[in-house]
Amino acid sequence: MEKFISDLLASNLNGGYIIHGKGTGKLALGIWNYLRKIKE
Repeated sequence: MEKFISDLLASNLNGGYIIHGKGTGKLALGIWNYLRKIKE
């Protein structure tokens, strides 16, 4: 995920998609927590 975000920022794009699927929601929660942490 770090490489994806780094590549996204380097390419000057305004956004991207992280497809996390369905299930218990733990992966989606982990992704959101990660994104909140790096935003600061």
